[in-house]
Amino acid sequence: MNLSIYEKNYRKNEISAGVDTCGFTSRENIEAMLPYIDFFLYDVKHMDDLTHLELTGVSNRLILDNLSFVSDRGIAIYLRIPVIPGYNDSEENLLALCDFAKDLPSLIEIDLLPIHHLGQARYLALGREYLIEGIPPVGDKTLNEMKHQVESSGLQCKIIG
Repeated sequence: MNLSIYEKNYRKNEISAGVDTCGFTSRENIEAMLPYIDFFLYDVKHMDDLTHLELTGVSNRLILDNLSFVSDRGIAIYLRIPVIPGYNDSEENLLALCDFAKDLPSLIEIDLLPIHHLGQARYLALGREYLIEGIPPVGDKTLNEMKHQVESSGLQCKIIG
């Protein structure tokens, strides 16, 4: 779709377009989509690069670089943390994320997404290993404490789900 068609059909009718991503893609891909995007739902799983590599199989450097790039372009960002107990719910990780997020000029809020197992059947149907099986849901007390930590850093925060 070219920009003129997008502007005619979407912007004219006040239909916004968003991307749900972790940002693990080339800068060229990010740049190509920016004219069409009004907001990003941007997942960050862990702030420590080595821990991120261990948990996801990839470094977080490209992810965080692209996040800063998008924010510097003025695209609204909803920064999302998929909260997995024992993996990324530490105070240290959350404070590191808040310190990073304070420098994102287009950040709207930080969203805490508690782990769920709704996708387990899909993984099994695809013959893929479900690596988070048996991890219990995050308790409301923990989520509220995390929300308070984020808000204490001067950032907006919501618990989603």
